[in-house]
Amino acid sequence: GSTSTSMDVMKFALSAGAMISIPIAPWSSAGPQAAAEAERLKAETAMLEREGLKQDMIAMLRTACSQAARAQFQVQYYEKTQLPLLEQTLASLRNDYANGRIPFSSVLNGYTMLGMARMERAMKQMEYAMALSMITQLTGVSL
Repeated sequence: GSTSTSMDVMKFALSAGAMISIPIAPWSSAGPQAAAEAERLKAETAMLEREGLKQDMIAMLRTACSQAARAQFQVQYYEKTQLPLLEQTLASLRNDYANGRIPFSSVLNGYTMLGMARMERAMKQMEYAMALSMITQLTGVSL
């Protein structure tokens, strides 16, 4: 009954497996070529990944360089233009207050503006230092 049917199924599966394995045997001789092709594809993939990482690093380096240049320009603007103007303005405000032409609150506003400009310069100096740090990290060269 059922035992002979299951035996027939197993015989059929074994013979089918034997029939299938025979045509596969010639293919297995290409095994070394297939393995070599697989390794070549792995190497090509690794090279493409490496190139992608290289392009990412170049983009990050360009970004860091432009951030450094922009921050340096802004620091120079504060040091050469903005701060000297605010210091001159504050000196004029103090003089005007001493001569009774303006209220003391105007002098305080002058100090506030100068303090804010100095803080902005410090922030730009920090941005510059951070950009240089990123460049150093990407290139391994201390600036």
